[in-house]
Amino acid sequence: MIARAKKIPLPVWVALLDCAVLVAGGVLYFTGHRPAIAPLFKISVFILALPLWYEIIRDMLRRRFGVDLIAGVAILTAFILRDYLPGLVIILMLSGGQTLESYAVGRARSELSRLLQRSPTRATRKEGDKYREVSVDEIVPGDFILVKSGEVIAVDGEVAEGVSLVDESSITGESVPVEKNPGSFVSSGT
Repeated sequence: MIARAKKIPLPVWVALLDCAVLVAGGVLYFTGHRPAIAPLFKISVFILALPLWYEIIRDMLRRRFGVDLIAGVAILTAFILRDYLPGLVIILMLSGGQTLESYAVGRARSELSRLLQRSPTRATRKEGDKYREVSVDEIVPGDFILVKSGEVIAVDGEVAEGVSLVDESSITGESVPVEKNPGSFVSSGT
């Protein structure tokens, strides 16, 4: 197997470095090296805030203003007032939030891609006494579709006859199959 390496996003690095600095500050505090904490935190706030301020300024130039701007002002204020610990905490919250957001967007994109890949392009339509495989695009409201065991449902609809268990996990996330009876609604992709 060959795997492709992924680039770690900048907010993740900022959050990890920020955590490392906070841990180092805690170690310095509890080992009696308190005078070294202020310079460490000062340099760290300055360096770790740079990529965040770059993004904030870029967004401002695009006329997009958000919570990041308020966080940036709070970081700058903490730096000016020489209160570096709150600055580091705000950087951690901001970069951690960006990290979680990028993870959620990536996960949602992945799930939607999987759902689209799973959607069928063909279905078995009832035509009189016979069944014929047709493109999903040819199906119109009122058509009767045969859904075989284990098959993905091609279109949204209502069960006309028969009873079955349907795996709706691709849409609802629920892992337990749902029983469908005549009159039950079924979703495409389940």
